[in-house]
Amino acid sequence: MILVKGINSYITVEEAEELLKLEKPEEAEKFRNLDTKVKEYNLIKATSKIESLNIPREEREEGLIFPLPYQKGVIPLEVKLCCILEALYMATNQITIELEKFKSGIIAQSEKTASVTFDISMINKYKDIPFVNLEAYKLIENYVSKSYRIR
Repeated sequence: MILVKGINSYITVEEAEELLKLEKPEEAEKFRNLDTKVKEYNLIKATSKIESLNIPREEREEGLIFPLPYQKGVIPLEVKLCCILEALYMATNQITIELEKFKSGIIAQSEKTASVTFDISMINKYKDIPFVNLEAYKLIENYVSKSYRIR
């Protein structure tokens, strides 16, 4: 599948590299070293993950959820950055350490005292998210509906 901005991805490879260089310079080198086809494929997959979230939108023509009607045709920076970070972590087959801990309910851990603090609500909140990058999910989390609409 060919990456087409606005059709199957929120951002092009070139825009992704530039935005990552500005926002997350420590991650930019990893992304730049990936093959272009791998970048394209994972940007499309990341866009699909965002599209599959429970983001409320008005019934309208076919296309991507973002930009939302009130955003006047501009895709928000946090949506683009979410897409890039998720694509990077999917391409490198990684999961953020924080997300692994949250999925098991760990909210604090101390090596000195050998103690771990659990919070069951964290397990419920993060256990079913399809993302592998916690920061990416937190960027998009504000758009996700907390409840399901009854139709």
